[in-house]
Amino acid sequence: GRIYVRPTFGKGGGKGDGKGSGKGAAKGDKHDGGKSGGKNGKAGGKGPKETNGVDVVNGHAPQGDKGSKGKGRGGGKAAADLDEPPDPPPPTKSRGTGAVAGSHLSSEKFSALPVSAETKRALAEGFGYELMTNVQAATIGPMLAGTDVVARAKTGTGKTLAFLVPIIEKLSGYGTGVGGNISAVILSPTRELAVQISDEAQVLLRYHKGLGVACFYGGTKITGDYSALKNKPVDLLVATPGRLQDHLDNTPNFRTRVSQLYFLTLDEADQLLDMGFRDAILKILKAMPPPKDRQGALFSATFPNAVGEIAKLALKSHHEFLDTVKPDEEVTPDQIDQSVCITDMEGMSELVWMAVNSEMRRLPKEYKIMVFFTTARQTQLYSELFGQAKVPVLEVHSRKSQAHRTKCCQTFRESKTGVVFSSDVSARGLDYPDVTTVIQVGIPSARDQYIHRLGRTGRAGKSGRCILLLQDFEQFFLKNVKDLPVKRLEARSAFAAAPAPPNSYWVPKDAKSAGQAYSAWLGYYNSVKGLGWNKEHLVQEANRFAASIGAVGRDGLPPPLLKKTVGMMGLKGVPGLNIVSKLPYGE
Repeated sequence: GRIYVRPTFGKGGGKGDGKGSGKGAAKGDKHDGGKSGGKNGKAGGKGPKETNGVDVVNGHAPQGDKGSKGKGRGGGKAAADLDEPPDPPPPTKSRGTGAVAGSHLSSEKFSALPVSAETKRALAEGFGYELMTNVQAATIGPMLAGTDVVARAKTGTGKTLAFLVPIIEKLSGYGTGVGGNISAVILSPTRELAVQISDEAQVLLRYHKGLGVACFYGGTKITGDYSALKNKPVDLLVATPGRLQDHLDNTPNFRTRVSQLYFLTLDEADQLLDMGFRDAILKILKAMPPPKDRQGALFSATFPNAVGEIAKLALKSHHEFLDTVKPDEEVTPDQIDQSVCITDMEGMSELVWMAVNSEMRRLPKEYKIMVFFTTARQTQLYSELFGQAKVPVLEVHSRKSQAHRTKCCQTFRESKTGVVFSSDVSARGLDYPDVTTVIQVGIPSARDQYIHRLGRTGRAGKSGRCILLLQDFEQFFLKNVKDLPVKRLEARSAFAAAPAPPNSYWVPKDAKSAGQAYSAWLGYYNSVKGLGWNKEHLVQEANRFAASIGAVGRDGLPPPLLKKTVGMMGLKGVPGLNIVSKLPYGE
């Protein structure tokens, strides 16, 4: 095996030389421009179209055009995350690394890693990276040495390459060919993040002949997975837990193909558990070789007890805990200007319009805005309202097909300007370059949701802005972020640049969308703790919401709800609901 010298940490990089390095990877990935600390150059040219999340195999992605000139000076403090994790259980070793010189970048070069020439070439030409980030410098070495690791790192600090480099290096030269064993599995909480991981793996595998990667996730026909398993080498599999469990339970010979697994990685482990995948993960772990017979890694931004429990099951007892977040660092980046605007329920639609349009006018040639809503149906409703007002937005949420979501994500990633309306399917893990503003509409479900949403902006040392829009009854949430620099804004003065919304904006044309948004509003706020509402008050406020979006019928009734829906929400017998046996527009 190779001998690995653990990296030392010097001072952060100084002023960049302003030039983008390397050529563009497939799909126009960005490149680090300049010397240490330098900002990114512009994206490389557009690469090949996506291959439906499967058949992502070495050698099929030509390079894009050369990255253009970068912007110079390196950025300041890095994104931080949430509460300090619990002490790792003995005999786990612990080693803190912290950010270097207020940047994500370390002083360690990829070229100094004890890895193959093929991997170094892919890093240099495919990504254009010279320096490792702190999480990469801290984790790649131990993982190359065969150590199981638990890594805590901030959002947007290069976690994906931190585990892909050692995994692919370990697999180098050991390809099993078409129909052979699957040697490494990476679990991702979302389809979008899974696709992003497989895309980066594809770039790293460019010069490793005979190795292949596939990406399996729900929401697509499983026959595409079967085709990849039958016709392509699948040495590395990136998957969401539900689809992986489906294959383990139902796909002939699949369990045999993972029986000799070398490497298992759980990415965004806290989000995997938050999204309800605990049972699926436990079943997956039982189907895989035990930790003593394989290597494992777990990456997470936060460490609630549930993550620690999964780590004990997924990793060897003597795994190493690597914390790249300093205890005294702020939980959000310095570069992000955070503010909150408060309105009544009737004023929220106008406030959303003002916030989005004001940000578009503030940066007319470079605005990239992500707007997060509390539910998929609210995302859908506001997308339609903005569409009626001739303001085009990209719509990404769980009610859209995977093909639609993938196309929107790719479009937004490659565009110089754009607006995405999203539910939390896009809040974690995905890397969209140059997001200028994050707008959060309504109360986040938790403090960490607020933080991970704003983590879409302020990346790579760039400045960013996060605007939280709350209704007056949601103000209690501010207690959860009282330690953060969130300043209050008065909407009329803060968004004075926004034009008045046209008449076409106010009332949704589609009664179905309005009805679905109303039902989703009831479901969401029925679960929000801290409101202090009884069921009657909840329904009264829901009916106010219906009126505020023009969804009350001529008969004065709110949108209809099925009897079973009312029962599932625990609202049986509560006055003020419009209960029907069949919806006029279908479910």
